[in-house]
Amino acid sequence: MEADVEFTVVSWNLDGWHTIHDEQLALLDSTGADLALLQEVTPASLRLLREAGWTGESALELVADGHTERGGRSPRFACAVLARGPITLGPASLVVDAPSLVRACAAEAQFDGFRFLAISAALPPGSMWGRAAKVGQADALTRAVQAAGLPTVIGMDRNGPRTEAWDASETGWWPEDPPGFFAADAERGCRDVLDLWFQNNPAAADAARRARLNGPREVSYLERRATPPIPRRYDVILVSDVFQPTQVRYRYDESIEAGSDHGLVEATLTVV
Repeated sequence: MEADVEFTVVSWNLDGWHTIHDEQLALLDSTGADLALLQEVTPASLRLLREAGWTGESALELVADGHTERGGRSPRFACAVLARGPITLGPASLVVDAPSLVRACAAEAQFDGFRFLAISAALPPGSMWGRAAKVGQADALTRAVQAAGLPTVIGMDRNGPRTEAWDASETGWWPEDPPGFFAADAERGCRDVLDLWFQNNPAAADAARRARLNGPREVSYLERRATPPIPRRYDVILVSDVFQPTQVRYRYDESIEAGSDHGLVEATLTVV
């Protein structure tokens, strides 16, 4: 493997209450992504993504027939790990002991001889599932990463924090959140690509700080039920230390125009 090999990954909650729109497929194409870690993917959306050339699986295809989750409900959407171009994927798997099996999907990926673990995940909304489930989902993800023993890329809708400050110690988490999972020294050994990008590109960090002095550092979701609406950064890409971002973009406005309720997160990663 060449030291300067790069690939592009996106993490995106498609909004599972509808089938993916042509505009969403076009936005996904515009990223040139090789790896797509998607949340809230319905069976109909997965079919359209495959028709567009994406390969891979959804957690909804892996659960047992008749699988139900909170309240005995059959899930209508799930996380999916998809690839096209130079990245190839092994068989996908569920994350063992996750309180919501459809909210996590993992697959071993290969790129130019380099093996890594790709995970799409969503932490269950604490207001509906409670703290035990939300923390339990994060703990199950940590165990999955540790068991695999591979460099890891995670695309996640974390449904938190409540408020994000530039000083991490001042970030306000929901009562059900697992803030330790997102700490720079978390046991899963992955860092937020936005943190890495801002550390290496202080001009970009300064521009973002001027635009949102009180946070969040970027916007991927707007809480429209609040008055006034509250911008939040629910969506992240987390990576092991063998990856360095050469570009990170939060494409919120384009994503909303395309038909989702979450912003697409895009990162170009170099394997170092």
